[in-house]
Amino acid sequence: MSFFSSLAPCLVGIEACATAHHWAREIRQFGHDVRLIRPAYVKPYVRRGAKNDAADAAAICEAVTRPNMRFVPIKSIENQGFLMLHRARGLLVRQRTMTACAIRAHFAEFGIIVGQGRQRVDGLVDLLNDEGLTLPAHARIALAVLVNQLKELDRQVDAILHREGAGPDPAAQRHRHHGQSRLAQGQRRASHHPSRRCSALSPAEILARPKPDRQFFAKFKHWLRKAAQRTTEAVYDAIAPILATVSPTECANYFANAGYDQN
Repeated sequence: MSFFSSLAPCLVGIEACATAHHWAREIRQFGHDVRLIRPAYVKPYVRRGAKNDAADAAAICEAVTRPNMRFVPIKSIENQGFLMLHRARGLLVRQRTMTACAIRAHFAEFGIIVGQGRQRVDGLVDLLNDEGLTLPAHARIALAVLVNQLKELDRQVDAILHREGAGPDPAAQRHRHHGQSRLAQGQRRASHHPSRRCSALSPAEILARPKPDRQFFAKFKHWLRKAAQRTTEAVYDAIAPILATVSPTECANYFANAGYDQN
């Protein structure tokens, strides 16, 4: 940083990456105009056959001076820390899903089979304490370890969701307040319309719920891959027959699996 402290204020371009926001904040303290550029916008300016640090630096210098270049906003230290909560939660949720799938698969090895969905795995966890269940001792030990891991992941995800509700970003707080207001409006409408039922859920509980649309599109992507179409027109032609096979009952099952009231 001694180099930038002794340099007259100028334009500084940095390729956006995980650590770029920190260095952008540090360099900006010396009065420099710091701009972050996406790597995809820098690549066209890299000289062919010269992939090295000097060529990358020259490409960044060329890209940062383009009049119509789009730059990445520099995150504040508070926002960067808050976004880390989201990434940590995503990692823990993936680990929790892997652990739940492992528990269901290990039970299936001994003929105890349940459908997909986290709610059904919770039923398997209760079965583990049943002494009448014929499971080998080693299998019980392995499943007990996985169950404890699943409970610990639940606790950690809940702790992060609680912290996400107290984020430092005023814009994020306004967005959450707006979302809570929309939720309250929906609940008031449901009270006036008995046919519309809206569960009284907090934003954190809504985030933790499975998403019916994601469940459907995961299966929809599988159908498209199975159709094995390679052109845009062929894909368009394949979509309509696929959607025609989806029944209202199947759609209702996606919402029921996510914990929503079917009524």
